[in-house]
Amino acid sequence: MEDSSSTINIENAEIQGDSMPKTRQKTSDVWNNFTNEEPDKDGKNVKCNHCLRRWKYECTKMGTSTFSRHMLVCKKKPKFGDVGAMFLNHDGKLRDKDNVIDPKIVQDLFIKVSVAHNLPLKWVEFKEMRVLLKYLNPSVRFISRNTHALDVMNMYESEKEKLRIRLNSVPGMLCLTSDIWTACTNSGYMCLTAHYVDEKCKLDSKILAFCSMPPPHSAPELAQKISNILVDWEIDKENLFIDFG
Repeated sequence: MEDSSSTINIENAEIQGDSMPKTRQKTSDVWNNFTNEEPDKDGKNVKCNHCLRRWKYECTKMGTSTFSRHMLVCKKKPKFGDVGAMFLNHDGKLRDKDNVIDPKIVQDLFIKVSVAHNLPLKWVEFKEMRVLLKYLNPSVRFISRNTHALDVMNMYESEKEKLRIRLNSVPGMLCLTSDIWTACTNSGYMCLTAHYVDEKCKLDSKILAFCSMPPPHSAPELAQKISNILVDWEIDKENLFIDFG
């Protein structure tokens, strides 16, 4: 009898557990703007994420129409929240709406665009470009062509320093070749290129200078010009070969 009574009690407990109401899932998009919290002293347990207004909400008895109507009149609701959510972060995931865009990264990207596509410096002031950026991020800070020019030169000096260290650390010989010509306007130019083999036995070439070279293009003048360029680059290698072409 005891075993039978125990079985009946267990079965009743299981039946009672199955008959308990299940928690209603929040499937409405409106919950992206509201948070369900512990009830306060007035029993209000739902808060607007923007204006912080609170409501008393029972998920088994109430819908979300009240919250939907509130979002139409909420003065704290961000106007461009949905646009911000369209951006991707560096991991390929959706960027958080409240994530602030770093102006320094934007300026560096401007530099890469200018250099890669040989754009004029004034393109950062184009009206259409600024309208687009303002639409994507209302808090964007614009830069002038003068600031952009300074940024480009700073990046040039930074990349030049990296290349200088690279050339001075080449394990083998560094070969310099010069190309000199006179334009139809009788203006002379010279291009000085460095060639070297890296640690992986790969031949690489880098332009050190593209500059004015007025006539005469004699050996002494060429030697002095190349010497000035090497001093500017601070290249100090014993294994150095120069081909005047």
